[in-house]
Parts: sequence; C-alpha cells; structure tokens
Amino acid sequence: MRYLAWGVFALSTILSMVGLGAIMSTSSGGVDLGSPGAVARLVILGLIAASIGFAFGLPDQPFLRQRMRASLAASLATAAFVAVVHAFTDGALVPGRVLVAAIPVLWLVEVVVSSAIAATASRGAERVVVIGPSADFAVIVRDHRQHTEIDSILVAQVPADEPTRLATLVELIRDEQITLVVVADDVIELPAVTEALTAVHLGGTRIHTLTAFYTQCLGKIPLRHLQVSALLFDVRELHHYGYLRLSRVLDVVLALVGIVLLAVAVPFVALGNLLGNPGPLFFSQPRVGRNQEIFRIHKFRTMRPGPATGTWTSPNDPRITPFGHIMRSLHLDELPQMVNVLRGELSIVGPRPEQPHYVEHLADQIPFYVMRHLVRPGLTGWAQVNYPYGANEVDAFEKLQFELWYLNHQSIWLDLRIVLRTVRHVFGFVSRPVRQRDEVTGCTSLTS
Repeated sequence: MRYLAWGVFALSTILSMVGLGAIMSTSSGGVDLGSPGAVARLVILGLIAASIGFAFGLPDQPFLRQRMRASLAASLATAAFVAVVHAFTDGALVPGRVLVAAIPVLWLVEVVVSSAIAATASRGAERVVVIGPSADFAVIVRDHRQHTEIDSILVAQVPADEPTRLATLVELIRDEQITLVVVADDVIELPAVTEALTAVHLGGTRIHTLTAFYTQCLGKIPLRHLQVSALLFDVRELHHYGYLRLSRVLDVVLALVGIVLLAVAVPFVALGNLLGNPGPLFFSQPRVGRNQEIFRIHKFRTMRPGPATGTWTSPNDPRITPFGHIMRSLHLDELPQMVNVLRGELSIVGPRPEQPHYVEHLADQIPFYVMRHLVRPGLTGWAQVNYPYGANEVDAFEKLQFELWYLNHQSIWLDLRIVLRTVRHVFGFVSRPVRQRDEVTGCTSLTS
C-alpha cells in the first residue's frame, strides 16, 4: 500500500509538470513541446520534485498543517535545486518562467494528493490506553465523545496506583493492539509509572502526556490538568506582524462582501420584522473586546423589545420571536456585525465576545479566562465550530479550552479552516455539535 501511495504521488508530480509545460507551451518563454527532449525534461523535473517531496516526508505526513509546510518546503527546494543545476550546466532543464510557475503548482498538487492519500489510507483509528485516575478517565471519555480532531478509540484505563496492572501494560498493548499510551501529567514521574512507560517506549509504542493528547487529538487545552508553563506561548496576533496584517486584509475583504449581503438582506428583514417581529430593526449591546476594551456589537434584533434581563440566552429562549428563530437559524442576525469587523472591533475568526457583566463574573470563576481577550473577538471561532451552544459557566469553561488552543495554534490556514467549517454548519452540510443529557448533568462544577 505504501509503495502504491508513493507511486501515485510521483506520477501526480510528473503529470503536473507535463501539464504545466503544455499550458505554457504557446507563451513567450514557455516550453516548446515540439523540441527534442522537452517532455523528457519535464518528466525529469517531476521526478526531482517527487524525490524531494519524499525527503520531506510526503505523502506520509499525517496532519494537514505538516503536509502544507512540507509541500511548500519541497517545492521551494525543487526550484532551488534546479536553479543550481542551471548555473552549472550549459542547457537549462526548463525555462525560468516555467520553474517559477512550478512552485505554486507543485505546492498545490502535493498538498491535494497527499491529503487524498491520507484520507484513503487504511491506518485505522488510534487505539488509546490512559494511565491515570478513574475520575480523570471519565472526563476524558466525555470530552472525547464531544469532539475529536483525529479518529481514535479509548480502549482502556490503567490506574497509576496499581503496580500489578502497570506491570502487565505491555501485554495489554499487545493484546488490544494499542497504538498510543496517554499518561496523566501528574503521575508521569511515579516510579511504577516510569518503569512501565520505559518498557512501553522500548517496545516502540507512542506515548503522550494528557496535555499533548488533548492538544493534538481533541483540539483543546485541558485546563483541569494544565501546567501554567503550557500557557507561555507566542500569540501570532500579538507577536507576528505578517499574520496580523494578512488576517486584517482578509477581515476587510470578507467584511466588504458581508456588507453587500447586509444591504441585500435589510429590506427582507425589515418586512419580516413588520409582519412577525414588531420593533426596532437593529439591536446593539456592549461587549468586551481585545485588551478588555468595551465596544458595541450590532445585530438584527431577534427578541421581543424590552430591558435586558441579565440572563444567559439559550437556543429556545422564550424571548426569541418566531421570525427571530428564522433569522437565527439562517444566521442572518449576525450580518450587521460586518460593520464591527470593518471598524476593527471584531475579526472574522476569534473568541466570541461576551457582555461585560458576564466577563467580570467568569473571570472570577474560571482560571486564565482573561487570556481570551489578548486577541480581537470574532464572528466565529474554534469553540463555536467544535462545541455546542453555551449558556452557563460550565459551557464557558469548556469553550475556553478550545479558545486557548486556538490562541496557541493561530494561523491563516486555521482561520480559513474555521471559516469553512462555519459555512458547512450554516448551510447544513454538517450539524453543529449537540450536547448529550449526561454531559450536562455530569458537569456539576468547573473542575469536574
């Protein structure tokens, strides 16, 4: 299977180079496919690109981010290698214009083909055994059921205080075909655990801490087991000017598109309000933004007019009018926030902003809650696409774990991924996560 994947990858890079040569064959400075050896040179270029791609771990890189980085590095390395060959040979392998055009083409082809191979590979789900207390394992099971980034199965739990079971860990791994051992951060240095993990490591099985498992497999940072040092990371919006400026450009572009949609929607929403939602067209409310600065967010009104009650809004809130339910289901009520995006108060992607009195309360109840205000809040976010609608302190705690993960992994590619997931949810291609009843009753405290 692996050799077949490599063959498909190599053939794809060769065909992409031949195709690029054919497209540029009629352009000035392109490839003259009628000349002797032109196609052969393009095939050689494809083979060089495939070989360099293999050297960077393609097509076997397991994660999209790794595939994108490896493909970019491989395409640039291919161009650099061919440029060196050009410098020391009399005849050029391919014209300079084709070589420059090959960089984005190779990057795109290698990402797409590697992703297709990863999607069809029969690696199967990760089979996981957890070393730690039973109470921790119950929380892991609940969190795992709620959302996973990587297909995985929680097979068993081994208590850290039972040396007899730890001594048979290698046999358990063999019998249950375990591919990953997860160990709670606070028990990893216990002598019996260390001895068991050494035997596991010598056997070639992968080992992750609980924090690493949450980060890589569940897409969140586990506040219940968090070491403060885990929060000492760079935030791209604060420390990487390239990301800050590019994300702002994307915000403005998408907001301008949204303003057009807003202009189209206004007369229809006004008519719907007149018939089924009497009262003001717009609704404004103070929210907490970056650096805890207060701004006013704008929406189409979906509730009956009246003073704010100071209570959490639920999906079936009785204050929501029938037409308001329609707007919320279509997310039309969010369109006026495009004005906030243009002003720089909101970003397209970021933690959702909360009302000041909620923020004051949650900051007292939840550790590290104020960290979410390091960046601009967003129309949508990592927590919104991976966690059900939140309406209490426990939900805020759970969402914060996703938000801190987003701060740690912030990038343009992740933002685009969140936007695409949001679009899929809005148009009903993928439903938003739904909380199970036992998950609600099981969350009796912020540290459960």
